[in-house]
Amino acid sequence: MMSNNFNGINFEYFIEKIIQKYNYDYIPKNQFFKVYQTINKPCFTKQIVIGESIYHTKRIADFLLYHPKKHKEPIVIEVKWQQSKGSVDEKFPFLIENIKKNKYKTIIIIDGNGYKTSALNWLKEKNKHTYSLNDFIKMNNQNKLL
Repeated sequence: MMSNNFNGINFEYFIEKIIQKYNYDYIPKNQFFKVYQTINKPCFTKQIVIGESIYHTKRIADFLLYHPKKHKEPIVIEVKWQQSKGSVDEKFPFLIENIKKNKYKTIIIIDGNGYKTSALNWLKEKNKHTYSLNDFIKMNNQNKLL
């Protein structure tokens, strides 16, 4: 169980360590699009602009990964931590509309249990690649995602 001091930044750091465990090398975001296809190895970057949001602002992905043998195109990982009840449920439609607007397959990792179950179910209906942290780890242990 995560501590009460755990937050979104800690969750992103935790996911980054999982990505690195699967032998993805970090590339700075200002170099990623220039080199990812030429290095011929799994790589990732974080907090990178991947297009435009539905509000015509920059869409920034938490992570962008590329694996030359598993994915023809980079994939996005969005990390959502919500420990206490709040407005996270209202942000799900914005997230889904931005996913639709951009071309990348997107994995959503959500945890913290501060969201409504019905909102999580809706999110999973709209994006079949939505996982709890436990499910994300299980899928990777079975070599199904990263």
